[in-house]
Amino acid sequence: MKRVFILAAIAAALLLSKDVRAGLWKRAGRVRIDSVSSLPGGLGLLPALPEDPENPITPAKYELGQKLFEDPRLSGDESLSCASCHAKEMGYAEGVPFSAGAEGKPMPRHTPTLLNSAYYRYINWDGRFANVSELVLSVMANPRNMNMQDESVLIARLESVPEYRVQFQEVFGGRPTRQRVALAIEAYVRRLTTPNSPFDHYAAGDQRALSEAQKRGLVLFVGKADCAMCHRGPNFSDDQFHALGIAGDDAGRFKVTSVEADRGTFRTPTLRNVEVTAPYMHDGSKPTLRAVIDFYNNGGGPQRPKSPLLRKLDLTEQEKSDLVAFLESLTGTVEKFESRTADPTPATSAPPPLPAPRRVRAASTATTSVRPGR
Repeated sequence: MKRVFILAAIAAALLLSKDVRAGLWKRAGRVRIDSVSSLPGGLGLLPALPEDPENPITPAKYELGQKLFEDPRLSGDESLSCASCHAKEMGYAEGVPFSAGAEGKPMPRHTPTLLNSAYYRYINWDGRFANVSELVLSVMANPRNMNMQDESVLIARLESVPEYRVQFQEVFGGRPTRQRVALAIEAYVRRLTTPNSPFDHYAAGDQRALSEAQKRGLVLFVGKADCAMCHRGPNFSDDQFHALGIAGDDAGRFKVTSVEADRGTFRTPTLRNVEVTAPYMHDGSKPTLRAVIDFYNNGGGPQRPKSPLLRKLDLTEQEKSDLVAFLESLTGTVEKFESRTADPTPATSAPPPLPAPRRVRAASTATTSVRPGR
């Protein structure tokens, strides 16, 4: 109930703001979004990358984490890597509703993007994890996922690679362990930020960075469509949990808290790079952004409980198209991280080739620049 009151207060603040009273998003011909000093809902530029004193990012740790992220040796049968389900050409998400886990069996929820996860308060759909390293440890040990049950097997595999032995010694001062693997991968994932989208250029003062359709979509996003009620802040997420009425028996956040009010609720995902991370929702049931907008335009799904924030929006076809255009303006590229200069002393022998990870996903024309050809 407290959550509802807070969100209602936010909505009231938006509706009573000076810019709204001035007719900022009333009708065509009166859109003056360019003149707004600050966008509603806390929308704006991503802040500086949060530091983690317990796991500082160094070039050496980043490089180790990137290699481990792409290495199927981390799975029990050496068929899956982190990149199997979080492919960079798909926005570090998965292009099918449910990723294939151990033995090719589908996972129970859609794989969300890892982009900009450094800004998350919670990790995963139900907020079970506080950080990426916790997620990595769980995924590796999960019999339904990577199914790496025996740490001694993991250590033996990594120590069989001379390059890994050198890197773990350099980064952690010792041999590989499951915990150190998780910390290295976390260092890599935390650097996967996209602070350079057209929206970011616009928020920084370049009024030409957005098209007229995208500007109209932004006005709808913070106004009539009420998207900013939940997709707030620089990362376009309130980091809270909401029930959208999607049919199914997944209890969501309730599985973590056992609080009845959390039944059927899921974390608000970031909308950054949402253009390239289809399908959408925790069950991957919405194949396109237009399908998502239609879903919200109808007031969400029929299942109860459902958030009281959901209502029919009565969007026109033009307004739906403008919203899609604005969401596409949130697509950026991964910020480059300056790696260290290569060690002039090569390893005594080249590491054995990686086992080929299993790929079970639809073909995609998306590129690593995170904007697919359409």
